[in-house]
Amino acid sequence: MLDELIVNASIGTARKAPAFQSMSPAIDDALHALAADSPEGKLLGAVAILSRYGTCGRLPTPASTAPEPAAAETLPACTRRAGDLLGQILAMPNNDTKSHLVDEWIALATRAARRAPHRLLPALLDYGAFRKAARRGIADVAGTRGAWLMRLNPRWQFELDGREDPASLWTTGSRDQRIALLRRLRGTDAAAARDLVRSTWKEDAADDRALFVGWMLTALSDGDEPFLESCLDDRSKQVRAAAIDLLARLPESAFVRRMTERADPLLKFTAAKNGVVTAEVFLPPADFVAEWARDGVVEKPEGKMGRRQWWLQQFLAAIPPSHWSKPSNIVPADCIAAMTGEFADVVLTAWHQAALRHPEPKWVAALLLAAAKDGRGPMTLELVNRLPSDARPVIICELLESPRFAIENVWQLLRAVEDPLDPHSTRALFGQLERHLEQKGAGHSFIVTLILQSAALRVPAGLYDELAKRSTGPTWELCRKGLDEFFQLLMIRRDLQREFIP
Repeated sequence: MLDELIVNASIGTARKAPAFQSMSPAIDDALHALAADSPEGKLLGAVAILSRYGTCGRLPTPASTAPEPAAAETLPACTRRAGDLLGQILAMPNNDTKSHLVDEWIALATRAARRAPHRLLPALLDYGAFRKAARRGIADVAGTRGAWLMRLNPRWQFELDGREDPASLWTTGSRDQRIALLRRLRGTDAAAARDLVRSTWKEDAADDRALFVGWMLTALSDGDEPFLESCLDDRSKQVRAAAIDLLARLPESAFVRRMTERADPLLKFTAAKNGVVTAEVFLPPADFVAEWARDGVVEKPEGKMGRRQWWLQQFLAAIPPSHWSKPSNIVPADCIAAMTGEFADVVLTAWHQAALRHPEPKWVAALLLAAAKDGRGPMTLELVNRLPSDARPVIICELLESPRFAIENVWQLLRAVEDPLDPHSTRALFGQLERHLEQKGAGHSFIVTLILQSAALRVPAGLYDELAKRSTGPTWELCRKGLDEFFQLLMIRRDLQREFIP
């Protein structure tokens, strides 16, 4: 009953009044004494009583009925060695390394249509209760037995099998269950998911409303615009900010049109006959316009930036970068090169922010390379993930091979990039590390150790032998401990792939 009351507390007594099951005469009498209290008082009193009851200890009571046995498995189990490797991974401390390895194991098992061994299901489901991002994948490899166990333990009931009534679950479910439902529905029926969010909008807390709006990024479309536009009038700053971020990702939205109308008079490009592109940058009016606030324009600047520059940056950050290059048939690199003078950094920073929302490949590549090779604009390395998958390795190699790309940038790149590195990028990475170690001379390089820890989860495991042969000699001895840890992790990943890939 305590688990049910905790769920009750998470969704609020206004949506679901606390209900008490009969347990034992003494407990029933204590709970009955709470009948005159408010719903909140009843809930808190019951939790206090049951918590104290639990600390006293009690004899287990036999179940009234035995659960139905689990149905037969439909997926074959993984190999014994693959199961042993999963057990070894689950025994690691909870950190980024463990998360990456579990995710890789799940991805390999899913691709091979294999399931986790029964003996590891409790540990795997416990991990899913701890790490939300892994839950969908865990449900996929847990098999029929795993789904059966999940129904028996409230702690493991974090994924849905599609049989629940969406409206009922949305009304009574916990936050995690509602998010799982919203995520599933946004992938199959985005309008139905949006209607569910609307159905309890007035009762939901501001944090929840902002969270639900953020999840609408999945399958975001012009059909979401009317609802998101209405969120601009919400009393919560969090909700308004979440809605603005999504509206700015819809290039045809009224929000983007309003921002474009504000920015158009402030940025002009001219292409001369010799092909040289020049730009003129103007600042907004000196007085803040009240209607800007509804569109999330913040009046007071961050840091030491001037007020009008700050407003200009916010306007530009909401507009697709191609708005500036297409009308004049100017390539993105020329637009970036034209940004000189007092306000160049303001415009370039805004374009990086806009490219995160509107990831047009030519603009993303041009912004990244201008920052890495010429030092123009911020180093927004998460932009790499906005490129098409087939274009990412080329840009990553160009970044790693750029003389201006510092060792600190290498570390930031590995932390930002979501995809594994390809062989060419891996070799470019090791070239960067070798150059850094040679320039550093004697002494341990802490940042190289950090890079190796991250690289062990991203480089192709099939390059184990090549990299082991390459990383020998006195230069690499400066970070021998980091290398040993690198190859230990790479060996686990290599063995995993051998178990799942014929």
